[in-house]
Amino acid sequence: MLRLTAMTGMWRGELCGLDWSHTDLDVPAVTITQTVSANGHEVSLGRVKTDRARRTIDIDMETAEVLSKHRLDQLEQQALMGEGWQNHAGLVFSPADGSM
Repeated sequence: MLRLTAMTGMWRGELCGLDWSHTDLDVPAVTITQTVSANGHEVSLGRVKTDRARRTIDIDMETAEVLSKHRLDQLEQQALMGEGWQNHAGLVFSPADGSM
């Protein structure tokens, strides 16, 4: 997450809302379509607020490789968790159980 922040300038809510379906590691690029926000102790996933906020950001190959490794680690964790994996919206960055 830190590398993607440093290389793209994405905001925290955008990073937390990034899902694998909007991450293309072949191009490589990520598309911002949703964001996570917190209101007190309640966390919610929603669409970006403006058309300008919805954008595609090119990423360098090294960052794509880091994300690819992260994806493999996440899939391994998912296999270990079995039915305990929550797979909340296919988020790129989630707690170890896949929740939001």
